[in-house]
Parts: sequence; C-alpha cells; structure tokens
Amino acid sequence: MMEERNNILKIPQEAPGELPSRSWEEEDEDENEPRNDAEEEEDVNDDDDDEDSSFGPPPPPPPLTPHPEDTLNYTIASDSLFYDEESPRKTDPPQVSPYSKDSEYNYDNDIDDDSVPPGAPAVDWEEDQSVEIPPTKVVKRWDKKETRRRMLLRQDKNYFAAKVIASVACCLIVLVIILTAGFGSGAFRKDEQSSAVAPPPTMPITIAPTVSPPAETPVAPSVDNNNSTVNRPSVLQDLLRSSSYNPDAFTDVQSAESLAANWLIVSDPLQLDPTKDQFRIQQRYALLTQYFAADGSWSNEEGWLTAEDECTWYGVQCAQDAGGTRNAVVAINFAVNNVGTITPDIAMLTNVTTLNLTGNPWEGGFPTAITNMPQLRSLDLENLGLTDDISSVDFSVFSNMEVLRLRGNFLQGTLNSFYSMINLVEVQASGGNNLTLAINSSIANLAKLQILNLNGCSITGGLVAELGALTALTTIDLGRAAPSNTVGLTGPIPASINQLTQLTTLDLSSNLLTGAIPDMTGVPLQILRLSNNNFGQAAIPDSIYTLTGLVDLNMANCKLIGSIGTGIGSLTSLRILALDANFLSGALPDAMDQLLQLQSLTLRLNMFETAIPASWTSLVNLQILDLQNSRITGPIPSTVGSMASLRELRLSENRITGAIPGSLTQLVLLEELELHTNALTGGIPFDIGSLVNLRILRLHDNTRAVIPGSGLVGQLPTSLGSLTNLLEFEIYDNFMSGPLPWEMGSLVKLQLLDVEFNLFTGLVPDSFAGLSSLQSFYLSGNNFTAGALLPESLCSIPNLDLVSDCDVTNSCSRCPS
Repeated sequence: MMEERNNILKIPQEAPGELPSRSWEEEDEDENEPRNDAEEEEDVNDDDDDEDSSFGPPPPPPPLTPHPEDTLNYTIASDSLFYDEESPRKTDPPQVSPYSKDSEYNYDNDIDDDSVPPGAPAVDWEEDQSVEIPPTKVVKRWDKKETRRRMLLRQDKNYFAAKVIASVACCLIVLVIILTAGFGSGAFRKDEQSSAVAPPPTMPITIAPTVSPPAETPVAPSVDNNNSTVNRPSVLQDLLRSSSYNPDAFTDVQSAESLAANWLIVSDPLQLDPTKDQFRIQQRYALLTQYFAADGSWSNEEGWLTAEDECTWYGVQCAQDAGGTRNAVVAINFAVNNVGTITPDIAMLTNVTTLNLTGNPWEGGFPTAITNMPQLRSLDLENLGLTDDISSVDFSVFSNMEVLRLRGNFLQGTLNSFYSMINLVEVQASGGNNLTLAINSSIANLAKLQILNLNGCSITGGLVAELGALTALTTIDLGRAAPSNTVGLTGPIPASINQLTQLTTLDLSSNLLTGAIPDMTGVPLQILRLSNNNFGQAAIPDSIYTLTGLVDLNMANCKLIGSIGTGIGSLTSLRILALDANFLSGALPDAMDQLLQLQSLTLRLNMFETAIPASWTSLVNLQILDLQNSRITGPIPSTVGSMASLRELRLSENRITGAIPGSLTQLVLLEELELHTNALTGGIPFDIGSLVNLRILRLHDNTRAVIPGSGLVGQLPTSLGSLTNLLEFEIYDNFMSGPLPWEMGSLVKLQLLDVEFNLFTGLVPDSFAGLSSLQSFYLSGNNFTAGALLPESLCSIPNLDLVSDCDVTNSCSRCPS
C-alpha cells in the first residue's frame, strides 16, 4: 500500500518552456467564438503551411492540468491507465474517440521533446484505449480545412446548376419570341387549299376523357397550342356537349359520343383548336359517333380514324357551304356497309341533304334522329327490316324532301302530314310495308311528284280528279299483293287520268275499283296493271290497243267480257299479256302472232271454245303459254316444237284431242308440261327423254267419257330414265300397258309417281329401290304379277305414301294370288 502511494505522481503546474496547459472548457470556448471570413481564410492558409508537419499520426496529447478545485489522481497498474473513481471531480473531459497508433512510432521527427512533460509516465497508446484523448490543434485544423473544402465544393455545384438553368431559360425565351413572331406574321400558317406536304402532326397527349356538366353557352377561351394556359380537353368537350342532341350520353365513357370526343381529344392527329376550328370539330365528331356506334364492324372504313380530311372518308361527300368558305358534309352514303344504327348527333351535320342507309343489318329501329334534319332532300331507308309504327313521325318537317324511299321494310301506321312534303318528287314504300294513306284532294299539293309507289300499303279513298293535275307523274303504283274485300281504293278511275302525259306505269291491281276503264289514248303507258278489280263486265276498251308502248298488260280477274280484238296485234312491244280469269270468249286472234317480243301469255279460266292458232308457233320468244281451263278444242299444233324458248306449257283441263306431237320433244328448255284432263290419244313420244330439264310431267286423265276412244296407250318409253330432274310424273287414268321401265330407277329426284288405273303388268323393278326421294307411289288398279314382291327398300323410305293392291306391311309382303 505504501509502495502504491509512493508511485502516485503529483502533476506539477506549468513550468517554463513547457506547453501551456488549458482546461477543456477554455478550448471549447475558443471553438465556439465567432470568427469572420478573413480569419477563417487565414486559418486555412496557415493550415496549408503546416500541412507537411501536421500530416501523419498525431502526437501524444499534452499533459493534463488538474482542475483548480480538484486533483485528478492516476493509478498505474498493469501498464494501463484508469481513472480513480474514489477521487471525485466536478468536470469530465468531452467524449472524443481516441486515436490508435503504432506504439513503436518515433515522434521525434514530428514533435519536439519539449511538448512532453518531464517525468510523465510512458503510455502505450495502441494498447491502452481507456483514456479519453482530446484532439490536438493539428487535428482540429485538418477538420476545419475539410469542412471548408466541402463548403466550397457545394458552392461550386450550386453555381454551375444556376448557370445551366439560366442558359436554358434564355433559350426558351428566345424560341417563344421567334415562334410568336412567326405565327403572328403568318409564316407558319398552313394554307388549307395548298397541295404542299403538311408538317408532321403534333403528338397527342394521352388524357382520359372527362365528363363535365352540360354548359348552357360554351365560351371557349383563347388557346395557344404552343404555350397553352387553357385545358383543351375541357374546352373541346364543352363545345361538343353543348351542340350534341344527346348530351346525357357523355356520362357513359363507353358511349359512341364519349368515344368520339375522346378520339378527337387524344388520338386525332390534327389536334384541332376548339376556339378556331369549331365547325370541323363538330363535323368530325358527328361522323365519328356513327363509326363508334357500329363498334368497328363496318365493311368499308377507308380513311376513318386518320388525319385525312373527313370529306375523304368512305361514304362521305362534301361541297362548299352557302357562304363558300367551308367544306361541309352534304351527303352520307352508308349503303350495304354493315351499319346497324345511327346516333342522334348525325343531326349536327346541318348541311347534309342526302342520307342513304339502304341494305344494312339494322338494329336500332326507325332512325328518329332524321326528324332533326329538316334540310334533308333524299332519304333512303330501303331493305333495313324496320318494323316500327311510324304514326308519330311528323313528315311536315321535311318540307325540302324530294326523295323518300322506304321499300323492303315492314313499317306500319299512318303517313301523317304526307301532303306537307310539297317538294316531293319520289316516294317508294312498297315491298312489305303496311302503311296507311288516304287519297284525297290534298294530293294536288304534290305538284312536283313524279313517282308515287305505295304498292302493298293500305290505301283508302278514291282516285280523285285532282290526280290529273300532277302532270309530272311518271309512275302511279297503288296496287296490292292480293285482293281484299275491305281495304283498297274505291270508285272509278277518273277520266282526268288521260292528262298525265308523262305517265309510263299505272298499277291499281287488287283494289275495289268499279266502273268502266277510261280512255287513256295519248298516255305513254308501258305498264298497265288493273287486275283483281270489278269493272262491271265491261269489254276491253279499244283505246287499250292504241297504247303501242305497252310492255306489260295485266287485266286478269277484272270481270271482262267479249273477245280479244284484232287490234291486239298492234301492241308489238308486249312481253307480258295476262287476261286470265275473265269471261272472254270467241276465237283466239291470229293477229297475236305479231307479238314477237311476247314472253308470257296467260289466258286461263276463260270461255274461248276455239283451237290454238297454228300461227302462234311463230312466237319464238314465248316462255310461258297458259291456256288451262279455257275450253280450248282441237289438236296441239304440230309445229309447236318451233317455240324453242318455251319453259312452261300448260294446256290441261280443256278438250284438246289428237296425239302428242313428236316435235314437242324439241322443246329442250321445257320445265313444265301439263297436258292432263284432255282427250289425247296415242302414245308418249319415245324420245321424250330429250327434255332433260323437265321437272313436272302430267299426262293423267285423258279418258274423258264425252270423247270416245280418248286416252293414252302403249308402253312407257325407256328414255324416261333420262329425266333426272323430274320431280312429279302422273300418268294415271289412261290405257298404258307393259312393265314399268327398269330405267326409271335412275330418277333419284322423283317425289311423286302415280301410275294407277292403267294396264301395267309384270313386276315392280328392283331398280326402284334407288328412288330415294320418293314420297308418294301409287300403283293400284293395274295387272302386276300376282304374288310379286315389292322392293324392300321402298318400305324403308321414311314417310312414304305407298298405295297398291298388295297387303303392304313393314316387311313388304307378297301381293295376294
């Protein structure tokens, strides 16, 4: 214990020549004293001068000075230096991280020996880290220098950034000045009529469509496309919403209206200015709503959704407006383009005068949007399958309408205010519609009317005398598909009809007209259809024979009496002549051989009681000759084969006698041959198989009791097997004999085969098993071999109507012996 006390070293006070000893508090006060920039700069320079001597490991710390009020004792033990906790002190040194250096480092080169107090104990600075060592002045200077260097570096960086920002700002200001001067002088303005190549469009900014409440009056503030201070999407959408006929649609982002507006805002390469190009924006928008309503399903969409002028888009036609300053859409032709509907905003195209939507798979019902287009002059809605009742459509709004086409629909209701369309030139509403219109004296308002076609509609009233005032009329078609006892025009045809000197078509068929047929001499008619009316057993007027331009004359079922006059030969342009279902009598005029253009001649259901003139066989263009049930007598002309164009020859239910002419087999185009219910004799021409286009062959019932010896005889020609297009063959009630030809098994299309009540013998050929299309087979009343088996395959044909003398079961049993 005494030895330890003897080792306690009492730290002496400052001695001459020693480093001054300062307390930690004093050094901290020096550090915290404010210093000006000059002093700081001088300090840095001093540091530079001492850099060589201060660089390297720091010297040992100066000797510690005891606090005036306390004595700090050191206890040396085990080569370590510890604080003696038993010696309390009022002030501890600041906590500074100790420096660790090599214990063998020679300090003589850096620090004078005078800096170390004499008699101080040797301390191993690397081994003993328990002593808190205050920083030296050298270290403090190094820290100050580093801090200053970092501060200057930050100032340099800030200065450089400021210079860059200033340079860029100057460049932008210059650029704005140049562009402003250029646009103001018109140097950069694009001439719309110029053919020069346009500069590349500004890339659009992707902005989601916004929906704003409807604006009462859109006020579009000035928009500078180069330095815009206005929200262009909002301005543009306000413009469209205020002019839209369906502004509520903008609340649905998937509506055609929203999609069209979004395309103009985001995707349109033109990026039109809503303050300068309002007309074009509205025009493009109205068209685009039609495109987006179809969901991109159009057959032809050439030019759409591009930077091209909307006037070049498929189906769009433009012209200069009334002022001659703008290229406006005047016609839209979407015919047969897979268009399913139109939007209300089509009415925004206020210059459109022609709208054609014909032939599309329509889904949207009658397009009521057109009622907002009073400027329309031509409206074509044909073949859309519309089924609406259009009684609510007020046609008085279409005072400019010239052409109205509604054919090929199933529209119903009344054509209200029809006579208000005073500029109407053509109206077409035939082909399935059942519209109601009363003909009255107001029809005189339609002084420009040329075509009046309401065929199939429910037309009421009568043909008023005012009809004769419509001298521009070329077509009057008020016919119906079938006669009705309650619906149709009533009364007589007015005599004023002969004032229509431009009239080429007059169709009044299937109405309730009465009275005499007026004199129409001088009317250039080409089509005259008066069928299915009741003209009170009047004769064919001689004036009819003066209409030499007639192509189609149909006066069937008109209660006509008398005979066909010889003047019929003057109608040399006739192609269709229909006088059937009347009470006509007398001879068939030879003069009809002058009708060399005639293609169809139907005179059935009359009372002629005369033979077919042989001269008629010169009608080489005749395709249909129908004289059924007209009391025709005598034979079939032997030269009938010269009528090479015949496709249908119907002479049944008359009193025709004689044999079937052999020349008939020269009619290779013949499809229907009906000679049944006559008094024919002889056999079937053996080469009848040359009529390869024949579908119907009816030769049955030629055994009329009133004419003894009548009836077809002989065997069926084997050439029948060549008639592979034959559907029906009826030969019943004759005296045919022999077996059924094996070759008939080739008639794979045959559906009806009736050979009943003849004298056929033998077996039903096994080849008949090939008649896979057969639906009815009648073979009873013949002399087939007793006990013969019918081909089993006949019984397996589904739903076959098989009638025979055999006890037919599902297994086709034998005929009784």
